[in-house]
Amino acid sequence: LKPVPPTEYDGTPDARVLHRFCQECRDYLDAGKVKKHRQVFTISRFLKGTAWEFYLNTVAGNVYSWDLETFWVELLNYCFPTNYIGKLRKDIDWCYQNSRNVKTYVHELQELFNLVGQTDERTSVTRLWKGFRESIRTELYLAGLHPEISLWEEV
Repeated sequence: LKPVPPTEYDGTPDARVLHRFCQECRDYLDAGKVKKHRQVFTISRFLKGTAWEFYLNTVAGNVYSWDLETFWVELLNYCFPTNYIGKLRKDIDWCYQNSRNVKTYVHELQELFNLVGQTDERTSVTRLWKGFRESIRTELYLAGLHPEISLWEEV
């Protein structure tokens, strides 16, 4: 199969749009077996607007020394407001189940964790637990689970 090119990214400060672009680029680069030193150059063809300006002004002069992970971080820093990650962290703090079903609540929380790069399982489980309705937390305790020792999959 021919690799499917990623959707162009214009620098829109929307983490979901950037995340999709990153995933599509990784798939494209993997399917095309692009060597690491050529990856950033290869995906530059799919940049436009503010994202292209970032590439042109910051990366193009020394493109082959850039690795993909550094590129993603710097692209985010260039295109997004400086307080964006802080805002997402506040969104995590204010994310509660309330009247939603468990699946919807967990999905939103996982998405926020992914957007801020939250990978510590204990922190994630503790935050998940805190956001559940009281009745669910009670049932989890009765099932022998605890936020400080239980795994995400168990909860």
